[in-house]
Amino acid sequence: MADLLHIKPFFIPDNNQFYFQSKDLNSFQRAMYLDTFGFYQNLFGIYGFMQMDRMYNFIVRTPKGHPLVWQELKNCTYNETGSISIGRRELTPQKVYLKERFCWDEMFDSCFQHMVTFLESGELDMDAAGMMIWNQLVEEMVANAQLGARLSLTAGNLYDVSTVTFSPENTANLTDLFQRVHPSIDGWIKLMMDLANAGYPHLNKSLLVAGDFDTTGYTGSVVDLYDNLHSSAPKKLRQLVNEGGVVQEGRFRFYPLFILSPSMFGRLVAEYKIQSEQVAQNSPRITKRMFGGENTPTPNVVYYIDETPVIPLSDIAGFDPYITADTHFAGIVASGNIQLGTSFASIPSNVEQQDIGIMVERVDSIANGNYGSYHFLSHALMKAAIADPDFATATILATE
Repeated sequence: MADLLHIKPFFIPDNNQFYFQSKDLNSFQRAMYLDTFGFYQNLFGIYGFMQMDRMYNFIVRTPKGHPLVWQELKNCTYNETGSISIGRRELTPQKVYLKERFCWDEMFDSCFQHMVTFLESGELDMDAAGMMIWNQLVEEMVANAQLGARLSLTAGNLYDVSTVTFSPENTANLTDLFQRVHPSIDGWIKLMMDLANAGYPHLNKSLLVAGDFDTTGYTGSVVDLYDNLHSSAPKKLRQLVNEGGVVQEGRFRFYPLFILSPSMFGRLVAEYKIQSEQVAQNSPRITKRMFGGENTPTPNVVYYIDETPVIPLSDIAGFDPYITADTHFAGIVASGNIQLGTSFASIPSNVEQQDIGIMVERVDSIANGNYGSYHFLSHALMKAAIADPDFATATILATE
């Protein structure tokens, strides 16, 4: 019995895993997230990042000029053209917070109970193995905090929590969390739908119907959908697509991107395989390009339609597991045109890196009813914006 009270784990850093010599517990491993957003963000700059001003607002300024500048010189009297101006939009951020609590009592009545240590001083604490598990729980919470920020800024407030049907697999706690979290921030998909109803119909074109989907996702042609979006896009966006983007001296990048939800991207991959099996092809519409070296972590493959990179964005469907709806999105958007504003230092792009500030406090007061518990608290300001609606076009649909 004495050996069971002093179990030393064997830590394997490469696998983020450690093992115990115990009949009750063999291993403890935190799942790694299938999150490829950082790869595409770093490569193509999907989102732009808005910094707050000192009044805690997001200010979007858009300089606009015209080439009507050269006038005939007749005398020494000069008239200014006034051909350049700066548009200004002030956006009030939405205030949000994170509050979590963890206590050693989570380990009671489980295989972890021997990791709670009763000290001679009368105090209670976790031993070294317990602290290793606690660190894993902290990493999991921070990863979800970063992922949750992106999900909310993408698909937040897309569904009415008072009428949506919840997944039968939800626990009562998950349903309650969804009802509290989902309406907190208006994501950029919700923003596109609102703008489409306010004079920019190309931001949500009626190109999809429920019959286009089955249990595996989209059943139509993604290439045809791309062509339909392109042909009806604003002139400036069509020109950007036709010219393949703007690159100046290898520094300034302004690309057209074809953003797809998971339900749409799966069909694109299927179309590519069908295309590859065809015997004779002049110039395939769908191509693949490799990025990185042989040992580069996945993904190192990017699909293209013509010269437009295809971006699979799982965040679009990030809230779908908690409801009975599936969110479908296909859109051609200029890189950086979708602006994410946060009070964080940058856009959380890699959930396994701790880029979000969270306050942590252990309650040591014996007069407090939560002695020994750890509390986590963070406050943030967030806002999504579309810098120029003429550089985006999309179709959005939800199915059950």
